[in-house]
Amino acid sequence: QSQKNNASDNALNVTIIVFLSGELGNQISKIAFGIGLQHMAKDMYGLDTYSTQLKLRAQPRGGKWKNAMIDTKACFPHLRSYDFRECNTPEFEQLQQEQERYIKKTLVS
Repeated sequence: QSQKNNASDNALNVTIIVFLSGELGNQISKIAFGIGLQHMAKDMYGLDTYSTQLKLRAQPRGGKWKNAMIDTKACFPHLRSYDFRECNTPEFEQLQQEQERYIKKTLVS
């Protein structure tokens, strides 16, 4: 088997959640940071950027993010397909709470 096949067989799926807030500059900065993390995962840990998903989570209520989302999608066609509220779900809230409990438990131990 080739290395490429072995790498895909052992692929680790990683999800990077970008928490959006503020106006256009803030959103672009945060999305760019998330994309940078994807590349770091590839460079440092050998994770293919296709096995790391970038998902977005907008501010839960109000805020400037809605108009900024429209501006972001207008200025950056690559981001038009992104769902800016993909992680605004009860399932995500539950997973985030579980992760926070795990981290707190690990740090206290």
